Amino acid sequence: MKALEAKNVLRIARSNAGFVVTPSNYVGELVLPSASLRIEPKSQSVLAAMDRLALQANEKHLQDLRSEGEVDGGNKGDPAGEFRDALLECVYDGVPWRYAKETQATSFPRGRIEFGETFQRLAARGIRHRVIATRPVHRQHEEFLRVIHSVIPILPTLDGTTSKTLREVQTLSQALESAQSFDTSEEAIEAARGFIQSSGMGTNASARKLLDCCIRILNKERLFGGWVAHVPNGIARFRNIEALWERCVQVLLDVWLQGMGVSADAHLHGLRGMKVRLFPDGGPILDPDVIIEAQGAVTAVVDAKYKLLDMMSSGASADLYQLTCYVRSLDARVGILVHLAESDEYAKVVGTTSEAAPIIVLTISDELLLRESANALSSLLASWPRVRKSLDDSLAHGLAEKRGDRVSDLFGDLLLGA
Repeated sequence: MKALEAKNVLRIARSNAGFVVTPSNYVGELVLPSASLRIEPKSQSVLAAMDRLALQANEKHLQDLRSEGEVDGGNKGDPAGEFRDALLECVYDGVPWRYAKETQATSFPRGRIEFGETFQRLAARGIRHRVIATRPVHRQHEEFLRVIHSVIPILPTLDGTTSKTLREVQTLSQALESAQSFDTSEEAIEAARGFIQSSGMGTNASARKLLDCCIRILNKERLFGGWVAHVPNGIARFRNIEALWERCVQVLLDVWLQGMGVSADAHLHGLRGMKVRLFPDGGPILDPDVIIEAQGAVTAVVDAKYKLLDMMSSGASADLYQLTCYVRSLDARVGILVHLAESDEYAKVVGTTSEAAPIIVLTISDELLLRESANALSSLLASWPRVRKSLDDSLAHGLAEKRGDRVSDLFGDLLLGA
């Protein structure tokens, strides 16, 4: 539990009756031989919708999911380890197979003798002691094998993969029949999804689990903002929903920009690694969640918040101050806060900086996200024409002047009008 607290998965406080455990933005599970702990989202359907939405992003690489706590101090990559475990389970349960017809020339026929073809060969080659026979044989599904063989070469390229994991996969692969891998990942993904939906899968749950793992690896998916800790005889696997929401917001913005016909791109954590400071002579490093760029310039800064919004709370004020710092320091034309809420949708221009950059707050409800998916932001703005017009004007026209003193007089200039 202390390890989970150190990773901000939960908070522990002592009380008179014992301990109070409060979860944060992480969901997942800790599994041990004698105990288990599981943190579930409020809505599995919303989490599934966020997963599907995040996978529509053009950029699939966030920070790779890594594991910690190995005895040798090294890190073991979870994607390869998950593939190994799924392959082991599939080999134990049985690789999907089917009956196929095998035809061969033999002196000891088994199955139905093909007299016509036999006589033709006898006449053509003068072979008098062999016949052609066809019999059913046990063969592993070729499409299934091609998907597996397409993934195995990728495992060494995954960050954190250990040589031990690769050796174990190589040993398990001896139970597979040979098959040619697909030329592209897209072909392998399509084949895997087709096989899952086909009758060849049957009730083989382990084979489906292995194919799902293959699809995630081929898609270069990661558990966004997640971490895995290997503990004695157990494992802790958690993921940060707030990090997942950031990727969802990037997709929502991309779809909205495409609908507007604006030549701009939304990037997740676009300033990571650029060491941009709040003030010209120092201060904290700026790290907004999403930025919108056009012609090499930052036109909008977007902060994604996976929490309920109360405009009168101090938390909302802190979010607005933070966003305004980003906007003014980067000379952006607009700043946007995007919240995921349980209630109705909301859109409002909270205020405007002295450089005429509006600060806008948007909330997207669970219902809207489930109903509209990637079009949720576009649908929200369609219902709030004044906010949409403010965004259109801000992205269509540049600022008249660039700020010279950056954000040194932020708090004096900040306007938070109704």
